[in-house]
Amino acid sequence: MKKITVKFAKTDLLDILKGIGISVIFSAVLIMIFALILKLTDVPNGVIVGVNTAIKVLSLLVACLISFKSGQNYLLKGIIVGFIYFLLTYLLTSISTKVFALNLSHLYDFLLCVVVGAVSASIKSIITK
Repeated sequence: MKKITVKFAKTDLLDILKGIGISVIFSAVLIMIFALILKLTDVPNGVIVGVNTAIKVLSLLVACLISFKSGQNYLLKGIIVGFIYFLLTYLLTSISTKVFALNLSHLYDFLLCVVVGAVSASIKSIITK
């Protein structure tokens, strides 16, 4: 059996840190804009979940497209960014609501973030070739 090794350079770590920062900041901006829209209009509750999902997807996509510069490990970097993005958004939401409970919707969010991170990184990999 062949041994598979993945080498991470400092640039890969910087790409991941930039990706996490960009995704969280982009999400915060979009959430503030959406909160303003909610305050000024009468948006049905069913729309809120869809918009929150769209914000997560857009945030991870933009973060991966902007932050990933080095030409290796795109998929792994995307998965890591999605995973850490989920952890940070879960912690920030739990702190603000003072509810630290995990349920099935958190599992879906986790899977969404990891898959979107991987797909976004793959898109970046294809674009840079």
